[in-house]
Amino acid sequence: WVLMLLKDKNMKRAKNNKEKIDIDKSYNLDECISLIKTTSNAKFDETIEISIKTNCDPKDSEQNIRGYVNLPHGSGRKTIIAVFAQAGDTEKAQSAGADHVGATDLIDKVSGGWTNFDLAISTPEMMGNVSKIGKQLGTRGLMPNPKNGTVVDSANLDNAIKQCKAGRAMYKLDKDANIHSVVGKASFDDGKIAENIKDIVNTINSNRPSKVKGEFFTSMFLSSTMGPSVRLDINSVID
Repeated sequence: WVLMLLKDKNMKRAKNNKEKIDIDKSYNLDECISLIKTTSNAKFDETIEISIKTNCDPKDSEQNIRGYVNLPHGSGRKTIIAVFAQAGDTEKAQSAGADHVGATDLIDKVSGGWTNFDLAISTPEMMGNVSKIGKQLGTRGLMPNPKNGTVVDSANLDNAIKQCKAGRAMYKLDKDANIHSVVGKASFDDGKIAENIKDIVNTINSNRPSKVKGEFFTSMFLSSTMGPSVRLDINSVID
């Protein structure tokens, strides 16, 4: 009966949250964040995520968007980082906050199927060996790439790790032409959530594939872990 009571309570909370939202309305950024925070009333600090419907063709490799954004106020999530570096950089990487550091030993571990990390960073010297596990890393969007700041030389290794630890959000196009990304926690100040949202949306917008026809973004929604989705007015986000 305890489980039934809890289920009934959660259903009532979900119903009450949905009644606060007009599903036919697009809310401006400030209104949307306020609604999301109002409906994020679970007994834990809920994660806020943005979902963007695009006009991309997921079957076209040139439109297969993916990348990272260093959110100005962090994501609120703990990012587990694996670093592929030679012995001389091991201590530096560990001191900067890397969770897993190694060279061929770490490569062998990943080759065996282990990928319990959220982000991979490599020094240029290691990329020849890291390419051997490209399949394991690529399928999860973890392959280090100089374009998104995950291939860095020894001098900048500690700074790159600290930036990623501070709050780096990943975005990539799924098979339905949607992009999902974390933008913060319900406990964040409204202004900080707004800045994170603008940063990631405008970063994605600046990387619009040239082959995309018509409008790039067709709809946007914000949602929290246990709350309903709220339609976001696209024009209130893009600079």
